[in-house]
Amino acid sequence: MTSLDIEAATALKQQGNKAFTQHDWLAAVDFYTQAIEKYDHDPSFFSNRAQAHIKLESYGYAIADATKALELDPSYTKAYWRRALANTAILNPKEALKDFKSVVRKEPNNRDAKLKLAECEKLVRRIEFEKAIEVGEPPSAFEDLNIDRINIEDSYDGVRLGTEMTSEFIDDMIERFRNGKRIHRKYVFQIVKAVLEIVKAGPTMVEIEVEDGSKLTVCGDTHGESLRQFFDLLEIFRLNGYPSETHAYLFNGDFVDRGSWSTEIALLLYAYKWLRPDRFFLNRGNHETDGMNRIYGFEGECKAKYNESVYKVFTESFAALPLATLIGRKYLVLHGGLFSDDNITLDDIRKLNRKNQPQPGQSGLMMEMLWTDPQPVAGRAPSKRGMGLLFGPDVTKRFCEKNGLEAIIRSHEVRMNGYEVEHDGRCITVFSAPKYCDTTENKGAFINLGSELKLEYHVFEAVPHPDIKPMTSAIDDLHRTVADVTDADREKRQEGKGIIEQLAKLKYELQHNRPLTPLPDDGGPDIADYNSELMQRGNPPWYDVAWLRVNALFSISKHWKGYDVFARQKISTFRSSRAAVLELAKKYKAVVQDVGNASTSEGKNAEEIEQAERLLFTEMCEICLWGNARDLSLLTLLTYEDIQKLQGAGARKASEESIIVNDIDAAYAVLRDARKKGKRDGERRVDIVLDNSGFELFVDLVLAGYLLSAGLATNVVLHPKVMPWFVSDVIPRDFADLLNALADPQAFYTAPPDDDTNTGRKTYEPLSEREVDDVTFLFSQLSQFHAEGGLILRPHYFWTMSGSYWRLPVTASGLFHDLQDSELVLFKGDLNYRKLTGDGVWDPTTPFATAIGPLGLKSGLRILSLRTCKADVVVGLPPGEDERLRQTPGGGGDSGSRKWAWSGKWAIVSFYDGKA
Repeated sequence: MTSLDIEAATALKQQGNKAFTQHDWLAAVDFYTQAIEKYDHDPSFFSNRAQAHIKLESYGYAIADATKALELDPSYTKAYWRRALANTAILNPKEALKDFKSVVRKEPNNRDAKLKLAECEKLVRRIEFEKAIEVGEPPSAFEDLNIDRINIEDSYDGVRLGTEMTSEFIDDMIERFRNGKRIHRKYVFQIVKAVLEIVKAGPTMVEIEVEDGSKLTVCGDTHGESLRQFFDLLEIFRLNGYPSETHAYLFNGDFVDRGSWSTEIALLLYAYKWLRPDRFFLNRGNHETDGMNRIYGFEGECKAKYNESVYKVFTESFAALPLATLIGRKYLVLHGGLFSDDNITLDDIRKLNRKNQPQPGQSGLMMEMLWTDPQPVAGRAPSKRGMGLLFGPDVTKRFCEKNGLEAIIRSHEVRMNGYEVEHDGRCITVFSAPKYCDTTENKGAFINLGSELKLEYHVFEAVPHPDIKPMTSAIDDLHRTVADVTDADREKRQEGKGIIEQLAKLKYELQHNRPLTPLPDDGGPDIADYNSELMQRGNPPWYDVAWLRVNALFSISKHWKGYDVFARQKISTFRSSRAAVLELAKKYKAVVQDVGNASTSEGKNAEEIEQAERLLFTEMCEICLWGNARDLSLLTLLTYEDIQKLQGAGARKASEESIIVNDIDAAYAVLRDARKKGKRDGERRVDIVLDNSGFELFVDLVLAGYLLSAGLATNVVLHPKVMPWFVSDVIPRDFADLLNALADPQAFYTAPPDDDTNTGRKTYEPLSEREVDDVTFLFSQLSQFHAEGGLILRPHYFWTMSGSYWRLPVTASGLFHDLQDSELVLFKGDLNYRKLTGDGVWDPTTPFATAIGPLGLKSGLRILSLRTCKADVVVGLPPGEDERLRQTPGGGGDSGSRKWAWSGKWAIVSFYDGKA
């Protein structure tokens, strides 16, 4: 093994790391594998591949890789952690417990490890306790429930359910779920009990025919992992027709777990099963099991939305579900796949006694039916999951011939095109959850069969769905605040309740895409313009406009003027970015000290000093650019670990190649030349039109401080919005909140937040003296700049007005002329980019100067746009670049959609000199 091999292997590992940060797990595995082939003595290669395997749910492979890493280095903490996570995922908590203990021993201050260890210990104790009290045939969960005595309150506003399911009730239930509502707990019990009685009386393998004039649709996993999957289930019905007497459906397992919308999907499917018991079929999946429900969240969801009894009746019903369906004696449909024994027949499935074996366990016929997967090569192999096995085309052929089948239809695995035909046509996988877990760019699919039993494959994309989180969060926030209002201020409390009712009404209108109505006059100068535009557009519905203004509800009030319903979220997000804040505060202090020493640097000529300054300016702008990728609308979908990875120094380096247009050098040249050309002592302004608060605002202030410290600007003017517009938009109050946090970082980062309901167990590690000093240094610098007039705050109504920034010269001429005095106007973020370019359907090669219209040629403005791509509109690309990006994983391919531009993985830094 040569040093060149080791260098090449390390380079491949870095490529794997980059692919991992871009969520391209398969490419990451491939790069790590190539690295291992060149040099197999580095434990990090195996440990990193284990992490990628975890993302692919190949838990067996992950355990093998983590174990190999520990053989190479028994002290490698990450490998213990990853092996523990993989064992937890495959319901092996005792093995996971050993590794979590090892992590805590090696890192006693690792809070995440302590929490995971506590959870794992609790789970192991619970399993052991349940085994100890296990009885031969436990009583039904319904024995202690008297459903008839559960009262339906008069305030319940849904359709009432009698003793039989009705289409009217299902239609109302769908609308309730669309709007974020629930059905009454009594109806949940009724639905689950009815389905339990139906499936319990049925066989382990249901055998059906497709009659003349009818149709059967087979669907794979639907996974209630997010609001998206509920709307994707409705999309199947919209595209393909709702269940009827002539249109049967079969859902092949895994309709729960992986998120917080499982109850809605399960209840909808169960309701159809009750309505049409002979036309609607459900197979059990590996997620309809006790162990998976504990690990992946369905238990917690049931308890949070309803109560523990709801979870118990669901688990009892899951255990009674059939394990397979035989269609026309030609197709066997089961969730996982085939068996470790060639002698298994359809009769063995028929005879399997679900009553005596409610859970699949770690081995046996049921476990294999729920867990196994196909492989392209002949024979059998250990499962990549760590449960079940892999079976080859020869195994499938023998099983089909032995049992007189044409093929097996299974689910259980993501397929990028929604389905895949393997094993010479005898093994078909169908997966019906597009954009799985919101990280995989897969399509969904379903299969239709008529009486002739020919398979018709239909592929569909994930559908847009109303993002109701901000409005829901606003209502929840106001509820909390109103609840804290004392009895002494009843007028304020009553007014707050009235605003909540109006927000709820707005939420309903948004969800149902109702026409917008004129806004009440709150005294703001933009109200007349808003209402005039609404009238000119013919009172468009919510989904046809690109803006949302709810501030008037507060502005016209007496006690709630200036209230920001998103303030708690903003400060909570800033608190969760602690690691990145400390890193940048440390870097800022070092940079400022280096800038102060630059003029006295010995051994360096002016060219070298300028080159160092240019590189530093570039890095500060790139930090500012990628800080934008972490706005609150994305943070709701990320873990704390994800945030740290994306905001760390390593991520910035890995992201350099993701800037597909990069005009940072041109912006630096402008500021450098302004300083040289007689403006060193005069005013040299940089304006920043802000985007998001929280960590991004912190990064913007770091950039502002750097520009002032380095002498690249004498004044920095910050442009926030005057009111909360979208969830994370910067308003003037955000500066005070952020600076108050920086003024006493020890208190801010160690005190429990005001929404912490578990302060008895939660601990917050104190900052070190150096960390406090770094943050305090930054705070002092910013305070001094502000006091001396170098850091200026200048809000304006224009930034929250309807329409694009093309209107700036006419609609806000005073602001326009003021910006002409600036050396550089920096626009932050995706929304500002879209408004600069009119959010138009531009050819991607259109020059940036053309797309910004009157702000371009001879406008007198120098514009720099820092934008991470989260929408279709994009300009200034070299010819062929859009086509190249479409061919990258998840890029959109030939679908006609520019998907690469939606994810925030790519960035554009565009500059135009309108003063030239």
